[in-house]
Amino acid sequence: MLDRHRVSQVACTLGTSKTTLELGNSSDDARSARRDFALLKQAFDQQVTEVLEQAQSRHSESDHDFRRPTEEHSRQEQVLRDANAELQRQLEDYRLANQQLEDRLRGGTFKVGRVMNFLNRHNARVSGNRPRLKALLEQFKDGSLPPDAWKTQIQINAADEFDADPGAYEYEVESDDEESKSTPAKIQRKLFGGSKPQALTDSQLRPSVYAPSMTDILDPTTAKQLSATKARESLTQPVIWDKLRPDIQELMRSHMSYDEALAAARADAEIHSHLDAQHLISVLVRIIYWKSLDRTPWAKYVPSWCY
Repeated sequence: MLDRHRVSQVACTLGTSKTTLELGNSSDDARSARRDFALLKQAFDQQVTEVLEQAQSRHSESDHDFRRPTEEHSRQEQVLRDANAELQRQLEDYRLANQQLEDRLRGGTFKVGRVMNFLNRHNARVSGNRPRLKALLEQFKDGSLPPDAWKTQIQINAADEFDADPGAYEYEVESDDEESKSTPAKIQRKLFGGSKPQALTDSQLRPSVYAPSMTDILDPTTAKQLSATKARESLTQPVIWDKLRPDIQELMRSHMSYDEALAAARADAEIHSHLDAQHLISVLVRIIYWKSLDRTPWAKYVPSWCY
């Protein structure tokens, strides 16, 4: 009995030790699993945070790229309104000056008294209601039509051609009639005729090496650029204005000399601070059309919203 009890006690002790060992191993596995889970959760949370930050950054850039053109459009619109108002004032002044010149021209070249004298000289004589003829000539001089109540018939007798019968009067061609021959259809064909536009395929929309600058473009409401005529007149070199690159033309309009504009356009540096949005985008469109972005060093510094 005692021997069997001792054997049972030994077996129980061995089983307890084995169970304790297994429980210890299970506890280590659990701790290892918790540690791995914590590391995985930390890595996942960090990755989620990075993705959210990237998405927020892209959203901010996109929002900025859409907001800036809207702001520039408002500024350009105000500049164009001011320019249009100035042009309207100039046009009104030109119309007034033109009207004065026309009045002086009519008054200087057509004198009613001189015409009446001419018609009564050199074996010619005006008989009958001469005041009506003079009044008609006065109406012509003033550029106005005779009153509707006037019913005038002028008969010309030539003693040396008594039997002449020229037939019904045919109106002479006047300058206004000649100008009216240029119909809108002809003008439209002249403006929009020519070869068909080339299709844009595989266009490069950004430079291969792109490093947009934080420098802003020119504010058209505060900076006054030269007109193309003034910039062209500043040329002292034997070059043709229409043959110059558009970026050089725009730089010269920003008060640069030809040599300065040429050096700036060729340098690997930004120039967009000298151009407003309207002219900068116009230049970029031409560069993209001719697939010259990578051959234009300053293009890689232009802010992204301009593209």
